[in-house]
Amino acid sequence: MMMAVRPFQHITVWGRSAKGTSEFSLWCREHLKLPVTITTTPAQAVQNADVICTVTASKEALLYCDDLPERCHINAVGASALGFQEISPEVYSSVDLFVDAREAVWNASTCLLNAKEQGFLTQDSLGTEIGELLALKKYPNAVTSQKTLFKSVGLAAQDLVFARAIVRKRNL
Repeated sequence: MMMAVRPFQHITVWGRSAKGTSEFSLWCREHLKLPVTITTTPAQAVQNADVICTVTASKEALLYCDDLPERCHINAVGASALGFQEISPEVYSSVDLFVDAREAVWNASTCLLNAKEQGFLTQDSLGTEIGELLALKKYPNAVTSQKTLFKSVGLAAQDLVFARAIVRKRNL
């Protein structure tokens, strides 16, 4: 779906399992017809990235503020239950935050709870719901940083609504 919205020219992959990383890289080469680079650390994987996707069940942070390029978007869609964490708390102080649903995310994301507890997120910065972007035509032209982050804990109904909207917009 991401490639329907934004074309990619290269994919860089890091994973905790060499076998899983290799299999995923092969799939990307075969199905997406894109070159793939496998790295040995998360920091190497994101150093030149425009779009970063975290999709792990990590119990500790893998991405830190110093790892991120000056400008990027992060899709943080793993670590979607309490006790799991992919993103270091300080990252949230340097991004404009978007969420699938505030209540769901704030009840299920250790990443966000730790960031708020440590003072990296305030009560005023609890994230813009992606539904607000479509329903209220509230587009992120008020983005204040060079980095954006979408934190999702996964809402199937919302995924379907947004997929339909993207397909209609792109006339696919």
